[in-house]
Amino acid sequence: MKWQSGMTLVELMVSLAIVLLVVVAATAAYLKILTSYKSQGAVSQNFMQNLTGFDLIRYDLQMAGYGLPTNLSGFSYTEATSPGSYTGYQPPYDPSLLDESNLGNASGPPHALVVSNGANPIGENTLSDNTSAVLAIKSTVANINTASGHFGVLSTTALDTSATNLVNGDHYILIDSSGALQQGSAAGVWDNTFHPGTPPGPLASGLLGFLYGLSTHSTGAMPFNRADYFLDSQNLPSYCAPGTFELYRGYVNQTTPVNAGDPQVGQLVASPLIDCVEDFQVAFGIDPSGAGTSAILWQTDLTQTYIGLMDSSTPMSPSQLQQFLREVKIFILYQEGRGNVSTSTGIGTSGSISLGDTATDTTGLTNNIHLNPLGGNSFTPGSTDVAATCPQCAQYRWRVKEIDVKPMNLHVNW
Repeated sequence: MKWQSGMTLVELMVSLAIVLLVVVAATAAYLKILTSYKSQGAVSQNFMQNLTGFDLIRYDLQMAGYGLPTNLSGFSYTEATSPGSYTGYQPPYDPSLLDESNLGNASGPPHALVVSNGANPIGENTLSDNTSAVLAIKSTVANINTASGHFGVLSTTALDTSATNLVNGDHYILIDSSGALQQGSAAGVWDNTFHPGTPPGPLASGLLGFLYGLSTHSTGAMPFNRADYFLDSQNLPSYCAPGTFELYRGYVNQTTPVNAGDPQVGQLVASPLIDCVEDFQVAFGIDPSGAGTSAILWQTDLTQTYIGLMDSSTPMSPSQLQQFLREVKIFILYQEGRGNVSTSTGIGTSGSISLGDTATDTTGLTNNIHLNPLGGNSFTPGSTDVAATCPQCAQYRWRVKEIDVKPMNLHVNW
């Protein structure tokens, strides 16, 4: 009988140990890949959900100034009210401080853009010790509704039906080709209602009329719409890092409320747009020549710093804004990822993050080109001052989204 030899106990134990080591290594690699997959998936999901918000900001900036009259012909209007009289949502700043009346321009031609970088309650103090910007954008399409996308052309005698998409019941404004607002009734009550077959008017001989839809309501408080962008800590999701905010978009309500508890005229109707925002800053590119012959100079406000007498205390007028403003940059510092995934080992951010780019981040003058409106704005997640408020901030992944827009609807760009 031939004996068959087998594995000894020692050999079996060694083999099992080797197999166990291989299984452990494979499991560790699998878990690492799975964690990375979940992290990248959460980051991608977060970015895709924010795309709508980024696109909406870009759209509002591109359309800033659309349908704004340059001459109100003596008509008056009211804008936002202070939050002390609000019945619902309470904004963290006073929207009335971005009204034309606060710019010394009560019932004058509206500014396409108004910004405030002042101390609270205008802006929120962020983890980077910056005061965030509050930006108001004015145009007829700033409040997106079924009427604000409608448009028409009127001659002195007839409505051009081939260039008109207003529908019955649209509330609109009429501006002639000189930029003057034409009003069909009492000043301060914008109750022009479109009825097919009944052309608005009259217009002076030789002028064209441009009809811009505002809303489907028959009354309004101002001959334009307005959207505000600002930070607020209300309704902050639990997965956001401590000390961050929601980026809100709010429009100024200018119609009479239908139901009890609805926003009153002049109150802000706000919606969260982007989650877990650490900072929101704006820079404006100014052409001092007003004719496209000078290099762009950057500033964080809309004063006459680089035009005329170089006055940094006086706001630009609406016509100066149209002539000298060439470019707007938005910088949004926000957290990528959600929940435990956003603080997983290995995906955090180290070092400082700058709220600027090569055009806005260099200190001083380079070849007489100003490049420093946001030079002091940076965020270091692991720094001592941040750790006091958000000790785990260095574990999160942070990203700066830059939105760069050349406004299409300022008169000088037509």
